[in-house]
Amino acid sequence: MENGSLESRETEMTVNGQDKAPTVERAARLLGCDDQASRQALGNLWDEAFEAGRLAALDELQDRFCVCMK
Repeated sequence: MENGSLESRETEMTVNGQDKAPTVERAARLLGCDDQASRQALGNLWDEAFEAGRLAALDELQDRFCVCMK
């Protein structure tokens, strides 16, 4: 398993909304669950993670801005 972790770190990349479809399809293939339901579930997870990350980034920006304004 350690080798797999190393490979994951080496191939880690930042993706955006335009990369969603090919990335979800690749993830489904790697998981061995390359069917419509699995891709839909992974797509939903993508959306939730993207939104959570976006909100976290906005919170961080607001926190830093408020500190600067004090």
